[in-house]
Order: sequence, then structure tokens, then C-alpha cells
Amino acid sequence: PGSFTVGLDQIWFHSENENVGAGINVVGLRSPFHSPEHKQQVLKNGLPNKYHPSDHMPVGCILEWDVDTDCNSRDLRSSDKIGFTDSTSSEGGRGLFEEDRNEGDVLQEISELLAACPFSAEEQRKDFEFVISPVQGMPLERGMRPTSEQILQVQQRRKVKKKLWEDVSDDAREMLERIIVLTKEASKFSK
Repeated sequence: PGSFTVGLDQIWFHSENENVGAGINVVGLRSPFHSPEHKQQVLKNGLPNKYHPSDHMPVGCILEWDVDTDCNSRDLRSSDKIGFTDSTSSEGGRGLFEEDRNEGDVLQEISELLAACPFSAEEQRKDFEFVISPVQGMPLERGMRPTSEQILQVQQRRKVKKKLWEDVSDDAREMLERIIVLTKEASKFSK
């Protein structure tokens, strides 16, 4: 806030061999902001600040390598949607920013993340779907108290989530955390 300095963190790709770079395309860009509110907070307070102790914003991109279709390799991250936007969208190559998203975009991202999540067993997928499933009658209207059944259902979900978080890989956990954020975002469209 005291003085404004323009500087951008960047990701560069370069190859001395022209043929090596020919099979690589940028297919996604990561938005450095978690929400429109986060963007406003950063623009208002600058960086670093008490909420974001670094003077750098996280940047990321998804690179797609052209590979032989007979190759039996698998994407190590298993997802191109963790907080990323599609640079090939109709938005002129800039992708969808958080404030431009609609419920369909959010639900699509949730679906793609769930399909790509590297669960080690189908039981983990079922446990996670239970964790994010809605509790009947919640959220509550202002001034209402949860029933004992609702409290029990929330406790069950917390217990399953705790166990699941101990068992899944770091990559899966990162994807699942993103799905939880998106699930909350999607519920706002229903209000």
C-alpha cells in the first residue's frame, strides 16, 4: 500500500532443441486468487500482509505433452483442474476467473476432479462422497439449532474425513480439499 511496484512471477518454457518444444502446449493457467474477496483483499492491502506473508502470488500452468498414443504412461497429477482455468475457453484465452464462473462450471470441475482423483481404493471414493454429502435439513436457518440426528451425522462425516485424510496421498488430499471448497461454492448458487 505504501508504494506500488509492478512485478509478475512467471513460468517460462524454453528448449534449445526446436523439436522438443514442438510437442508441448499450455492448456491451463492457475488463477492466483482463491475468490473475488481474496483478490480485493490483496489489491487493497498489497503483499506481503498479515494474511499472506509472501510478496509472491502462486502461479501455475498445465503443460500438455504430445505423446505416442500407444504409450501406457499416466499423468502423475491425474488432474488438470486443481485451481486452474482453461486457457482454451471462449474467454479469449484468459480462461474463467472465479467471478465469471457459474454453477455449471463449478459442478463440472467437481466432477472432473472426482473422476481424476488418485484414490487407492474405491472405498476411499465412497467415503469421500459420504463426507461431502449434505446433512438433511442443513444449513440451518438463522436462530435454529441442529437436531441430535443432524449433530450425529456431522460427527460421522468428521470421523470419516479424519480417517480418509490419514489414508489418501498428498495429491489426492489436495484434490479433495479443492472439491470441498468447490462444493461450498456450488451451494451458494442454490441460495
